[in-house]
Amino acid sequence: MTSELEIANALLETAKEKILAIELKEMEEGLRFNIFRILDRFDDEEKGHSAFLAELLNPKGKHGRGNLFLNLFIDNLKEEITNDKLDGYLSGNEECNFFVETEKSTMDGRIDILIRSDKLLIAIENKIYAEDQPKQLERYKQYLNSFKAENVLIYLTLYGYDPSNASKGILHDEDYYCISYDFIVAWLKACLDICKITHLKTIIEQYIQCVETLTGKTGTTMTNELSNLLIEPKNLDAAIKLSKSINHVKTSILNNFLNELYSQVNTYVQSANKNNQMIKLELN
Repeated sequence: MTSELEIANALLETAKEKILAIELKEMEEGLRFNIFRILDRFDDEEKGHSAFLAELLNPKGKHGRGNLFLNLFIDNLKEEITNDKLDGYLSGNEECNFFVETEKSTMDGRIDILIRSDKLLIAIENKIYAEDQPKQLERYKQYLNSFKAENVLIYLTLYGYDPSNASKGILHDEDYYCISYDFIVAWLKACLDICKITHLKTIIEQYIQCVETLTGKTGTTMTNELSNLLIEPKNLDAAIKLSKSINHVKTSILNNFLNELYSQVNTYVQSANKNNQMIKLELN
């Protein structure tokens, strides 16, 4: 009769084989080659995400597509947020001369992305991992309100989280809009549908991969394969017990690391003391 330990060992071996096979397939298809990761811009809010998004949104961007991407963004935004007063402005078909700036300096901070025309300003505060600053959104809204044009303040996060109370200050819910990177991915996929330039589409696809990794959307194939393996009746009990052992394994790894670190430091200190004693003897 097969023991639970034998089942667990077989389960781990099968899982390793599946993981290796999927990783090899991804390597063969070039899915692991991502320019944003290679250039260390994977989770860089300012020089990575905000810079790339602003370049696509910029009608004068090097993509050479004019208002194409911006129009799609504005049209999608119109469907995402609810503000009747802005319906006339949030239209990609309206003839407006838009300008896009990154890290727009104000008297009280810097707006990550500012899209502006004579009739409308859209400010995007982009948060990947950075913390909110005191009265950050309140200060940006005051800046936007200093113009005669209508304005929209967007708080962009990985999962569409609300800003902190400290950041909102005196603002009410209707003063800003929370959107997630799911919105960004949907917009970018719409861009892919109408973009005909191969190398531009490739970069956008790589950026989508980057975002989906950050939001936990990638690895679907591997997750499904491993889930199907673990959920099999013969494996389920062993999988549960393996899962319960993970915390013990983490503790053991940490203890081993600390013990090794202590040993290395102790050896270094003893060696340093020995060298100091030898120097003193030589001086005497």
